Amino acid sequence: MTAQEHGLITLHSSEIELGVLPPLAGRAVHLRYRDGPNLLFAPEAGWQAWPETRPSLDDPPRWVPYNGHITWIGPQSDWWNHQDIHPHLRGEPWPPDPYVEFAPFEVVHHGPNRVELAGPVSPYTGLSLRKEYLVENAKVHVSVEATNQRQEPVKWDLWSNTRIRPDIPAFAPAADEADWWVKDINAGGVPNSSAADVFSFDPESPPRPAASKAFIHAHPAEIAAMFEDCTWIKRTILHPRELYHPEHAPVEIYLDTDPNQALQELEFHSPWRLLKPGETMRLTEQWILQQPGSAGLPDWLPPDRGRAG
Repeated sequence: MTAQEHGLITLHSSEIELGVLPPLAGRAVHLRYRDGPNLLFAPEAGWQAWPETRPSLDDPPRWVPYNGHITWIGPQSDWWNHQDIHPHLRGEPWPPDPYVEFAPFEVVHHGPNRVELAGPVSPYTGLSLRKEYLVENAKVHVSVEATNQRQEPVKWDLWSNTRIRPDIPAFAPAADEADWWVKDINAGGVPNSSAADVFSFDPESPPRPAASKAFIHAHPAEIAAMFEDCTWIKRTILHPRELYHPEHAPVEIYLDTDPNQALQELEFHSPWRLLKPGETMRLTEQWILQQPGSAGLPDWLPPDRGRAG
């Protein structure tokens, strides 16, 4: 089967190619800069097998690692607390809602550089999602809207989750130690650094199997991932700290170095909002791709980490 036969929609600009998969909740599965390699961690053998491997939305929830870029709902501790379909899952932190992972999304609009998608209502959260990807020059604009379709209020946030290779250095501004913390998931965690007011994980070489997550409340709300042939800046809007759920942060970086499941997640959260019936919230972000050493890279990124001096 060709990519198109798998349902893949490809958007183009003069600099970027972006592949979006409506049958798997409108996730992005490839992002290429100037005909380079895929920057997203989304092996084709995984997502191309979706017609045979996609879980039924009616079965007991389970997770299949199609990876790429996806939008979850937060906070994670509440994923299964506001539903009666699977009462045994209340309080469980895994798996994610299958409706944000595997539900088929309707294509509302499709042009050469823009696609708009609409998803079904999740019976687990009461939310329906609407997604838009717009590619312009060396930028991707990503917008996700969530609407409360229940007859009573619900309280959630939107959670952008972009998976890349675990060996790609990723950095975020972290000038004040009070604005960031790290949770070690297993095996003592992954070493980290905040040199020059910039946070990064610093895995051992060769990396031992471990996993950690960084939570960052710092201005600006950006992450820089340093690939071999380009730098990828992810940027979103920063809101006052008290608007975010206390178990999350506007910027999060997760790194797992276990060779059996190694990956890295570059994540954003929207504020945690109470939505009345029919009310909508939104998370927007920009992806900016530039050549290493470009003068247009963020000021917070030191010259020895890719920015021109």
